[in-house]
Order: sequence, then structure tokens, then C-alpha cells
Amino acid sequence: MPSRGLGVARARNDGLRAAAHPVVLVTDDDCTVPVDWVGTGHRLTAAYPGAIVTGRVLPVGDPRAVPSTKDDPVPVDLSSERRGGWLFGNNMALPCAAVLDLGGFDERFGPEEAAEDNEFCYRWLRAGRALRYEPSLAVEHHDWRSPDELERLYVRYARGEGYFYAKHLRRGDLRMLRFVVRDVAWGVRALASGLLKGRESWTDSRRGVFKGMPGGFAAGWRVFGKER
Repeated sequence: MPSRGLGVARARNDGLRAAAHPVVLVTDDDCTVPVDWVGTGHRLTAAYPGAIVTGRVLPVGDPRAVPSTKDDPVPVDLSSERRGGWLFGNNMALPCAAVLDLGGFDERFGPEEAAEDNEFCYRWLRAGRALRYEPSLAVEHHDWRSPDELERLYVRYARGEGYFYAKHLRRGDLRMLRFVVRDVAWGVRALASGLLKGRESWTDSRRGVFKGMPGGFAAGWRVFGKER
């Protein structure tokens, strides 16, 4: 079924609404899954009803050239956390009704604001819902971007984070200020590491902070200010 328009958030919501089953497994088009992926997702969601389950995202190719990866071997119950960044949008099992009842993925996060999964993760956890990281649920994420494409992607990631922070700060959530300070500190450390060790900017996603986050924050401040 084609989506109603552009944007990963909209496409995911369309898929959740059209789903014939109560739980949906989600990955991206640059990932491949093992033959037991669906069975593993079914087993885990049956073991943790109502929870979102996310898992490992393994790089295929040069690990430096593959964004959004995770390979922690230890399962973790993340339900007590209160920040985004735990949910990997390219490997997740979602309880459809619960996700849609919470508003689904915010469709105002368009193609240029690549943080719809982090923003939804934050809302889900803040609402007291269950989230688990289970390493047995794994996908492979393939290396296909050039260094220039990776740099632009990391700027988009940072822009999306700024958009996310502006949305919730507009609503009076002062926790966002702590996240902004944290990201700026990460960006400073990344720049210093690059200068001292001669690392190219495409190898470190944190290097996109200063190019992306201010513009995303400004755009989000305008868009979400209209809600007031």
C-alpha cells in the first residue's frame, strides 16, 4: 500500500493503521533480516505484552560508514528511562493500537527532520510505557553512503534532534535544556577529537550538531509555536 505522502513518520503510521495483526515488526529498506526475525519478534512480544521491543542493528561493510547501529549483547529493560535515543527505528516490534493511541509518530517530522523515532521514544517512555532492548532481535544495516552523504545525514540527524527539543520545550518541558547542553558537549568533544586525532568528519555522527541542531530548533520553535 503506498503511503499518503513523504516522510518516514507518515509511512509508519500508515502501515500501523493498515496492519491486520496487533503487533508489527518494522525495519528499513537498507537493512536485511535473518530468517528467524519474525519468529523472534513474535516470541519477544508474547513474552512482554504491550511493550515495544527493539534490538541489535549490525553494520555490514565499513562500520564507520553505517549509521544507527547497536551491538550490545545484554538485554535491558528501558522502561524507567526518560529520554529518546533508545528506540532503533530500523529494528522494532510495535503494538499497533498502543502506538496509535499515543498519537503515533509525529508526521510534522518530515524528510529533513530525521528524529521521529527518538521523539516518539521519548513520549512513549514519558507516558510510562514499556520498552525493552533484546539482542536476539537483530537486523543488518548496509554500508552504501559516500562520505559526503554521511556528513549530510548526520546534519539531518542533528536538525531532527533540534526539532524534537523545540517541540517539547514549547510545551514547557525543561528537560529539553539538559538534552541541548548534552548534545553541544558531544559536538565539542567530537570536534576536539577530530582535530587532535585527524579523524574525518564523516566518521563521527556528533560532528553534525553545530550545522544541524540550531536550524532544526528554530524550525521546530516556529512550527510547534502554532499549537499555543
